[in-house]
Amino acid sequence: DKFNEWISFLRSSMGVNVIFRTDSPKRILKLLKENKIVGLVADQDVDSIEGVFIDFFNHKAYTPSAPVKIAMATGTPIVPMVIIRNKNRHKIIVGDPIRVSRDKDNEAAVVEYTQQWSDILESYIRRYPEQWVWMHRRWKTQAS
Repeated sequence: DKFNEWISFLRSSMGVNVIFRTDSPKRILKLLKENKIVGLVADQDVDSIEGVFIDFFNHKAYTPSAPVKIAMATGTPIVPMVIIRNKNRHKIIVGDPIRVSRDKDNEAAVVEYTQQWSDILESYIRRYPEQWVWMHRRWKTQAS
């Protein structure tokens, strides 16, 4: 749609490599191998991709597991980041890295680490609630 095209244009114009979820995961692995930064926007309920249920604002929320699975496969830390708008300026807040264990290769570990980064995101949303995109249906997928 037009909005996604516009966002992709803005990101590309700033030198950001835009990778769509329909692209090969090998592109992400290649960038990490080249010691590049890969940003994943994973705070939405996208039921067409692999995910796990975690607690988010006291409700079970279906959350993409790719950030954790990539970190576990590569040893790359997860670095939570948010951008806060303040009038016409933006501030990037970089959290402490979450270092995942490559020895753990099970669903419980994926849930544990996904919960960990989601808790950090939730803490920022609580501090800056007007900054989060509340109009998307974050809790649409229900656990069976």
